[in-house]
Amino acid sequence: MRTKRGEGLSARTVQYHHAVLRRSLQDAERNGLVPRNVAKLVTPPTVSRPEIRPWTPQEGRAFLAAAKGHRLETAFAIAMATGVRQGELLGLRWSDIDWGRSALSVSKSLQRYHGQYHLEETKTRRSVRTIPLPERLLDDIREHQRVQVAERVFAGNSWRGDEWGLVFATLRGNH
Repeated sequence: MRTKRGEGLSARTVQYHHAVLRRSLQDAERNGLVPRNVAKLVTPPTVSRPEIRPWTPQEGRAFLAAAKGHRLETAFAIAMATGVRQGELLGLRWSDIDWGRSALSVSKSLQRYHGQYHLEETKTRRSVRTIPLPERLLDDIREHQRVQVAERVFAGNSWRGDEWGLVFATLRGNH
């Protein structure tokens, strides 16, 4: 494990290597191929997670000012105002916006696996939630919707966004 770390592998990758070796030796021990599982005697490296330092209000405002006019400006504003995960934001559908209650419902998440995108349930049951939105953000979402309608008209027959009805889609309506 020390050699692998010295070769530049991360602590997490070395943990995976150790887990595979430990499991293989466990099977070999059970089948009588080795007298004991020596991988159990080794302590894999610990993974230290970097401390997350959220932006200050000033940094957040500077980011939003820099994003002004960007096609996904509203996505950035929703992310900053609500704290939704990236997959939840990209999986947000127009039906999730409750205009009457000034809120958005988080129940799905856009995930990519096996080379394809999937609209899945959120990470945990507790992740399903309704988040109130300030009127200013609702105005931004309405403007984004107007822009998306124009993009849809411009795309014509190449628009592919009807299946999921995503709030934040490509210029052709895809995820």
